[in-house]
Amino acid sequence: MNPISPPSSMPQRWRRSAGRLVWPRCETLEFTIGAAYAKSKAASVNATLGRLPLTTYILSGLGLAFWFAMVGYSAATAPPKTVAQSSATSSRPAITEATEAVTTVATAAPTSTTALPVTTTVVATTAPPAPATVPRPADEVDFTMPDFRGMDLQSAQNLLQTSGIFFSTSHDLHGSRSQIVDSNWQVCSQTPPVGTRIRGATADYEGKIDFGVVKLDERCP
Repeated sequence: MNPISPPSSMPQRWRRSAGRLVWPRCETLEFTIGAAYAKSKAASVNATLGRLPLTTYILSGLGLAFWFAMVGYSAATAPPKTVAQSSATSSRPAITEATEAVTTVATAAPTSTTALPVTTTVVATTAPPAPATVPRPADEVDFTMPDFRGMDLQSAQNLLQTSGIFFSTSHDLHGSRSQIVDSNWQVCSQTPPVGTRIRGATADYEGKIDFGVVKLDERCP
């Protein structure tokens, strides 16, 4: 038969004795050993408690009573949550009213403005020269027609303008060519003729003086 395995909580001397037991006596021996072990532990605890002084029990009781008293006091003095919430809610309108009052005072405060001195600086400038005036045609003219024959058309027109007539005509004596560049043409005839007196309103002679012309390399007819 195999020996039984004693419990680990047994003392060492009992474990050695229990290990030598055989199977038929294992149950009886295990019960006997367990009862003896339990009785031994109970006697040890009673002996330990008997050695504690009475003061220890008194202090433990006082400490426990003090702890219960503190818990009850904390529960009695703690403010309800609803009261705290209502207080916070009631304080918000007061804060809003204070903010509006400060805003009203800041808006109503007068704004002082100080007029700054204005300094005027006068800078002397020189007036630009007056533009050169272009000679205007005279209302009346009075001159004798000069001899324009043999002059180029541009020079003949310039000389006529000095007399007060600024618009004249010309025509090609060899055809119907246009005088694009006046200096490329020469005067062969003129109307009115040489020596004619031109006298009267300028408008009566504008465009009335005509030159008959040919090319510079051509002969007058």
